[in-house]
Amino acid sequence: MSVNNDSASSFKKLKTIATSDEFQNVLVSAAMHSTDTTLPPNEYLANLPPLNPQNTAKNFSRFVSRCGPMFTFRDNVILLLSWNKPVDTLVALLMYCLICLHSKLALLIPHIILFRIIITGYTKRFGDDKNVNTNDITNEQKQESLPHMSTSTATTNNVGSSTNRFNFTSSLYPTASDEASPEYLKNMQNLQNMMGEMSDLYDLIASKSHYVDWSSEAVTMRVFQFALISFVFIMMLVWFIPLNIIFLIAGITLFLLNTRFAKFVLKEILPQLTEVGQTQINSILHWYTQIEKRLDEQSNVKELSLYENQRWWPESGFIPHTLSSERGLWTDMSGTIELTHKEELPAPKGYHWIEDNWTLDTTGPWIDETLEIGKKKKKKGEFNDIIYV
Repeated sequence: MSVNNDSASSFKKLKTIATSDEFQNVLVSAAMHSTDTTLPPNEYLANLPPLNPQNTAKNFSRFVSRCGPMFTFRDNVILLLSWNKPVDTLVALLMYCLICLHSKLALLIPHIILFRIIITGYTKRFGDDKNVNTNDITNEQKQESLPHMSTSTATTNNVGSSTNRFNFTSSLYPTASDEASPEYLKNMQNLQNMMGEMSDLYDLIASKSHYVDWSSEAVTMRVFQFALISFVFIMMLVWFIPLNIIFLIAGITLFLLNTRFAKFVLKEILPQLTEVGQTQINSILHWYTQIEKRLDEQSNVKELSLYENQRWWPESGFIPHTLSSERGLWTDMSGTIELTHKEELPAPKGYHWIEDNWTLDTTGPWIDETLEIGKKKKKKGEFNDIIYV
């Protein structure tokens, strides 16, 4: 009954606060402050300490003395994936499979980590206390023969017990240690190597930036097209295959590839696999380039018309024989520019012929009333224009 009364009382207090004038004033003040553009958009960014050599040295020393757990976690993950302890790796693989198959179990990960920390701390604390208690019994036996040393011995054991109590906590949340201690130097080494790795990663990304910075429009457009195609493919993949199954397969593959057997096999056949993969990539790029080239050609197709001029002669009809004062046998539409025979006509500058055969244009539009070209009625002595395209 007391729990229910407490809940009702808490609800009544919340209701009183929500309906109070003070809360209404807070809402009004918040609305006024939200329209004030003079206030900084973020308090954290606005209150960052300025650059200072003393702060730099102090914070760097603090960070080095406290970054040990981060590198310990990294090393443990690498060793776990490397099957350093097969039993632990199998347990981790089983847990990973369970989380992938039942994704809601991921909500329990923080609790599992907390339980692991508490259990490990319990083992370290009380495991050391057993040793301390054994020493206490031995020392008590000695006290009978050496009574003058009893106070000193008891004080020393108490200090040791107090120190052992915080060993695990200190390992997780270490205070600023001596800069000459092994832990500090090890953290410095890890930071040094991490900075080198991050710099190498940055240099690698920077060296590939020309693919996406439009320094070469063709290359960047090709990358964009590939990204667009792969985006659609991945969307279809996720649509038809559940995401947890994809992560399950990827995770199991990662665990299996880190076994000693798989590492040795990959090391031996990796050059051949790389060569085969490069060949396939080159063939795909060549195929894609050819398709792109054909699409560009189709988008830049230009149709050229060539006019064959014929004169009507009595008893012969229209034949390709004209007078010297008249237009040539092969011209453009106006008849003022003479051209060569259709089989010998070169393509315009910057173009090439897609098809070698010319076709007779029977549909037009090539009838020009202004130039009187292509009229259906022909009189004696008039020209007949045959258009080839």
